[in-house]
Amino acid sequence: MPKVIDKDRWALGKRLYSEGESLAGIARALDVSVTAVRNHKDKDGWERVPLATADVVEQAFKPEQTYEVTQSEAERFAALQAELAAAKAEAAELAAQVDSQKSTYEVKIYENPEQVEAYLGTDRIDDLVELAFGRINTERTRQGLDRIPAKDIDPKRYEITRAEILQDFVDRRTKWINPESAIRCVKLYNPHTKTIWQCPVEDQFNNEKGNKGSALRRYKDKGHKLVTPYMCQRYDCWNYADQEGGKFRFEGYCSGAHLATDPYISAERKAGITTSAMVGF
Repeated sequence: MPKVIDKDRWALGKRLYSEGESLAGIARALDVSVTAVRNHKDKDGWERVPLATADVVEQAFKPEQTYEVTQSEAERFAALQAELAAAKAEAAELAAQVDSQKSTYEVKIYENPEQVEAYLGTDRIDDLVELAFGRINTERTRQGLDRIPAKDIDPKRYEITRAEILQDFVDRRTKWINPESAIRCVKLYNPHTKTIWQCPVEDQFNNEKGNKGSALRRYKDKGHKLVTPYMCQRYDCWNYADQEGGKFRFEGYCSGAHLATDPYISAERKAGITTSAMVGF
């Protein structure tokens, strides 16, 4: 963060310059960079005061001087720092207040291996590959041998393992789905625990049969937010719901296959409560 220098200290710098002090000397006196001094000199038009020849020689060869910052100057500098810190804190608080008024919470999921690596970073992925080859190096260590970088053990296998790890992150969107369970749910963000969870919205849960959408309205009142983009309503599916032109293609599911598992929604239904109307966030 750049240093904050008040006008009085720059006035000191201007006076020193007029008396023949070098830019480096002024920079040391003000505890700033030579570049900062040069910029202020050019901007404010600092000028040298003509001195007699003897004075010029004496000034050039005199020992370096040190300049003390008075207590009042130090206090003003500290006050400026405090004001800046307070302004930053206020801005952060305002941003949090604005965010708290939103009823949605945006998330980003990995849709392909390239996005996984871009988000986690190449070094993180390389570390995971090294762990995958850990058994080989563990055995070498037991034998008193040096560890070998995973890439040098088997370059071809290294690339295969790397690709598998990246793909595994993508597959996690659906890998935990229980094929024997077809619970319909809506993904919500809990601001108190800072976690995303799955709220069941079926007749047997949360009084949905008698009061459609009551659970979602109750959690919304508690500050929970709807995850956006809207995510598939299949329990444990973390894909985005498929949309086209701003409308759900599969009534809130990511695919026709997942829509077919919903015991309450018929693919041929053309009227009634849709997923988007039911959510009501």
